[in-house]
Amino acid sequence: MLLRRLIWLALVLALAVGSVQTLLQHHFALPLIQTAETFEDQAPVPPALAHAHEPAQAHDHVHDASAWTPQDGAERTFWTWVANVLENLALALMLLVAFAARELWRGLAAAPSAAPWRVAGVALAGFVGLHLWPSLGLPAELPGAQAADLLQRQMAWGLASVCALLACAVLGWARFAGVWRFALALALLALPFAVGFPHAGDPYAAFGPQAHQILTNLTGRFVGVSHLLAVVQWLALGAGAAWLAPRFLQPLLRPAGLRPAALATGEAR
Repeated sequence: MLLRRLIWLALVLALAVGSVQTLLQHHFALPLIQTAETFEDQAPVPPALAHAHEPAQAHDHVHDASAWTPQDGAERTFWTWVANVLENLALALMLLVAFAARELWRGLAAAPSAAPWRVAGVALAGFVGLHLWPSLGLPAELPGAQAADLLQRQMAWGLASVCALLACAVLGWARFAGVWRFALALALLALPFAVGFPHAGDPYAAFGPQAHQILTNLTGRFVGVSHLLAVVQWLALGAGAAWLAPRFLQPLLRPAGLRPAALATGEAR
């Protein structure tokens, strides 16, 4: 019953937040992306890639002409919506599972009025760990930008995300002395920046001066829009979960709902 309830609540959240996210992306992010794509199609192939001996290296920067891509308009909007719903389904599941785990960790004694604040704390940790902290070292990129090796960026993003989530967990869950708790959290937050983030230099070096200036300005706006969309996304996930969890999830996490006798006799259903 608990697993089924988690999945249904996450699906409701994903459909609502994914729809709002798609609408905002269509009005704020898509025009910037489409403008950058007009320059991307005109970009010359960098000399280093023209003589590349490894196909995988060229594949990171040159699009496969035979690859399927959705057509602009309704088809592109639909598949963007599908991707957003699936992304938010995963995030909502993690948010609700983290809330449930925290309730269990605290001994199943939390008052219902405190549940929204716990959900808000988990949502804040998700925003910091899954968007803000990695994006400080690897900001959002527009089409046409020359970036560092994909695997290196993925590893750096993963390290920053894991460190930020661990730091949030230490601040929220750890029970040892306050000064050491904050010291450990700060050390975790600083670790990915001490290791460093991979960058490929000027991302628009292959373009002419005018296109370079336009794309640089677009990138600044796109980074700001990406932060705005992430804030709205996590606020919506947090607010939705804060309303749903106390009503439909927390009752199953209380001793009356999870005691062995109730589980054995089916009372928790």
